[in-house]
Amino acid sequence: MKPKVVAVAVVLMIGACSTAEYDVTASDLDLAPPGIDLEEDVTYRYKFYIHCGMEWLHSFNGEAWITDEPIYNGVGRAPDGLRPFFVNSDEVISPELWTHITLVSADEIRLTLPDGSQASTYHPSDEDWLGCA
Repeated sequence: MKPKVVAVAVVLMIGACSTAEYDVTASDLDLAPPGIDLEEDVTYRYKFYIHCGMEWLHSFNGEAWITDEPIYNGVGRAPDGLRPFFVNSDEVISPELWTHITLVSADEIRLTLPDGSQASTYHPSDEDWLGCA
């Protein structure tokens, strides 16, 4: 096989892998809708609406949660590395993203991408979550 053909084949394979959807049915984790009380040291699936970025988690254990190190800050197009975890991989604007969340302690939630490649730590905020425009 010629080098150019091999290179094109590799690029196509990588592209196909990077747009595959996260298979939520393959997970045995419970889904955590906003508003529930999380149990400590239990990991949940969480569908994160990332239109305004990933700075805030709201309504877990009666608190609004904030991070200084969001995986995505909401500025510009969502990074391609997040696309495999989009609820709808064809979404262009305002995607929902599959994540995992774990209440590590009374004042810490750890959010990770399902493959463990990126994570953020959240703490209760003194401010109220103002919502998203």
